[in-house]
Amino acid sequence: MKKVETWFRSQNWKAQPFQKQCWKAYAEGKSGMLHAPTGSGKTYALWGGVVEEMLQSTKPTKGLHALWITPLRALGVEIQKSTQEMLRAFAPELGVGLRTADTPQSQRTKMLKSPPFGLVSTPESVHVLLAQKEHPRYFSQLKVVVVDEWHELLGSKRGVQVELALAYLRALQPNLKVWGISATLGNKELAREILLKGTKKFSVVEAKIQKKFVYILCYPKPWSVFLGVVIWAYSYSHKYFKLSKKTKALWSLPIPDLNVKYGTISFWRQLPNLLDPLPCITGVSIKKFAFG
Repeated sequence: MKKVETWFRSQNWKAQPFQKQCWKAYAEGKSGMLHAPTGSGKTYALWGGVVEEMLQSTKPTKGLHALWITPLRALGVEIQKSTQEMLRAFAPELGVGLRTADTPQSQRTKMLKSPPFGLVSTPESVHVLLAQKEHPRYFSQLKVVVVDEWHELLGSKRGVQVELALAYLRALQPNLKVWGISATLGNKELAREILLKGTKKFSVVEAKIQKKFVYILCYPKPWSVFLGVVIWAYSYSHKYFKLSKKTKALWSLPIPDLNVKYGTISFWRQLPNLLDPLPCITGVSIKKFAFG
């Protein structure tokens, strides 16, 4: 893993023990489960092994080698960018594709004719690929399947979709490696058994990270203004909301109008526009606590 570790150092990063464990297990041809908290570097813990395997191979790199399944399309975009960034440093000619319900048909057709080195997709889109007439050729070079956020999929219909897809892909590629990534799981042993089935050559990696949390508590005055926002969030979950001029005057801030439904991505993206200025309001006292 010297090349991947060198790349880490070039980014001013230090490879964590659990990442090195994953790289070592992957190099040994093992499948496995990775349990690590959000934001700890789980993606590169597995993608580093995939890239290193590609660099060590003497055969020409053609076709789809790695399939990354994620339950969230937004998360898929982030994973695609992260994996592409590392891959570009070693093999600029190779790419990582993204196929979800939002992917334009032109891009889907292009990736079907010329598979990328890696593909990030959702359970539903993977089944669409398996339904294609050319799917045996498409997955003929597949080496690994990574199932991200396994705790979100486990026990759901989408989890069953993943299990069915893995069973079929194992039939196509008997030496296929399967890795699951999870942040939180109650019964880790059962989760591994369901994902890896009868796999005997596996490794379970747990990241022992002491995360430091910083809490900033704001006490706005008058309280009625702040509580009004909170009450609105719960009471008007399916209605439209627009700040009144009176509310703006109370806050004494140039807050933009919001006219979106609670619960939508658009709302949650704009909500910080409301809450972020709180510490700037006259009469707000701030207390900062750090734990960990």
